[in-house]
Amino acid sequence: MTNTHNLLETVRLASDQAISDCRTIAEVLIDPAGAGLKDFWEEQGCEWLSTVILHVLFQVAREEHRRATLEDVQGFLSSFDKASGDVLNSMESYDHGREALNEAIRRGTARMRQRADNERSAVHLTGASRLQATCP
Repeated sequence: MTNTHNLLETVRLASDQAISDCRTIAEVLIDPAGAGLKDFWEEQGCEWLSTVILHVLFQVAREEHRRATLEDVQGFLSSFDKASGDVLNSMESYDHGREALNEAIRRGTARMRQRADNERSAVHLTGASRLQATCP
């Protein structure tokens, strides 16, 4: 992926569609052929990746006053392995600017928090590895 096209530019941040836009981007990253998510791991990896994309978009916009990139999402995902509990807490407590966004993030983090460590790691790696393939 080059800097000339930022896939995250397509997210309508000021709209209620931001959540579904992030889901669509995650689906494209997880299933680039458009054949449909084939198993539990792809479905859950897609859910997690869409939650992270949503969080990173609003965090970068608020704190850095710019549009996030897939590289920002990748950087955020790399921090998850080191301190998943801290990362989930940070995502849950962050004010994303609208209650619908905060609720969507809390739902996504709650699903990850409820998983056993090995399942959480596998779901995380599904999303992270597909993103890694897109922006090495």
